Amino acid sequence: MIPAFIRRAEPDQVEHLMQITPVVAAGATLGALFVWMHFTSAVEGGSIDAWFAGFALISVARIAASLYFLRRRPATSCYRPWLVWATLSALAHASCWIVFAILATQPGNAAAETILHVVVAATAMGATMHLAGFYSLLVTYVLFTLVPLILRDVHIGGAEHLTLAGLCVIIALYSLLTSGGHARALAQMLAQRRQNAALILALKNENKAAIEARELAEQANASKVRLFAAANHDLRQPLHAASLLAASLARAQSLEEVRPVAQRIGSCIDSLGDLVDAMLELSQLDSGAAKPQIDRFDLRSLIGEVVNANEPQASAKRLALRADQTPVWVRSDRKMVLRVLSNLVNNAVRYTHAGEVHICLREEGDSVIVSVRDTGLGIAPEKLPRIFEEFYQVDNPARDRQRGLGLGLATSRRISDNLGLGLTARSELGVGSEFSFVLPVSRVQASQRPETEAIDLVEGFPARCVLVVEDDTESREAVELALLRCGCALRVQ
Repeated sequence: MIPAFIRRAEPDQVEHLMQITPVVAAGATLGALFVWMHFTSAVEGGSIDAWFAGFALISVARIAASLYFLRRRPATSCYRPWLVWATLSALAHASCWIVFAILATQPGNAAAETILHVVVAATAMGATMHLAGFYSLLVTYVLFTLVPLILRDVHIGGAEHLTLAGLCVIIALYSLLTSGGHARALAQMLAQRRQNAALILALKNENKAAIEARELAEQANASKVRLFAAANHDLRQPLHAASLLAASLARAQSLEEVRPVAQRIGSCIDSLGDLVDAMLELSQLDSGAAKPQIDRFDLRSLIGEVVNANEPQASAKRLALRADQTPVWVRSDRKMVLRVLSNLVNNAVRYTHAGEVHICLREEGDSVIVSVRDTGLGIAPEKLPRIFEEFYQVDNPARDRQRGLGLGLATSRRISDNLGLGLTARSELGVGSEFSFVLPVSRVQASQRPETEAIDLVEGFPARCVLVVEDDTESREAVELALLRCGCALRVQ
């Protein structure tokens, strides 16, 4: 059974014990040497020589173990065996005085007796500092050293030895009483040290968190500055084109002139809307406003949605759009993962002119690696690190909006960082590219949710009364005009 003081001991107490042990062991050995020198001729048979050899051997073992401990500094989880060793070796030293009291029961020299009592008393009193952190061990140590000597003096008898026995009793009581105060002081000191260490650690953690938050804020701000600087051209172009087309529409003389101009205005507005939506999405991801909604979902079903959405474009280019049909459930934000995979597949179809686009699944332990491989143009090594930047398109330096906005991969990287997907890219010029991310596998399937049936709003509106609440005048008038054309009865506020 492990003593309570060993179970409750803390690493800093053990370290303090190990630090002072070499000095204490060396001092005890020096005192034992003096005792041996004065008693070696008084006791026959060499038993005192064997006693001193054993005492010195224990001292060497204690010193060596303490120095090894202090040099290696073992993990806090391994300190208990060292305390057990320190306890046993200290008690072994104390037991040597029990053995000596048995061996040297017939004194013949007053000086030798005086040296014996001084050495043993000094050893007991020295323990009040040596073992102050372990009071129960200290009591045992003091009793082991002084009680055998007191019994020896009583056994020998005589005024001199009885006086020495009385002095030893006083020393024992004094050592035990004063050691209690030392033990409490040391416990308070160690508790204060631990409290200070905890406060320092908490302060460091707070400073680290503050620095990280500031760096994130600076990165988000820099990202917004880059985003709006790069978007300046892309925002102005459709606005400028729409204003010119609106002026042309105002001068149109016939319906034939109005329709193509109106269609082009609609195209400009669609481009502008797509750009604003993409910028808002990036801004939300950078600011942390877009919080992931983690849930379990069927990855095969999600891949099916992506394939169905991109199949028409792939078929028009005569590309093979393939996907692995491995049934696997994963745990993440389904909407965000759908956005990432859609961006990757859309990019692959857009920049692949022949061959195929393949969505691959590969399980590794508790994860599944999702890869989008294509046989497209590929990306030069020097350009590959920039593909996740906003508005960067490898083969679209003229910023042709018909070839995309250049925000899909940037958005995918932000989402990947938010969800911890680890999005990576590999490419070889003229061979193709591969984009991969990792999802955690969920071994427990989520309950299927019924899908909401889509409603054809245009077909469902006629002959209905619609309440329109909109505080923006232009938006309200636009909604009112659109609903009136659908045959709705309106009430506008």
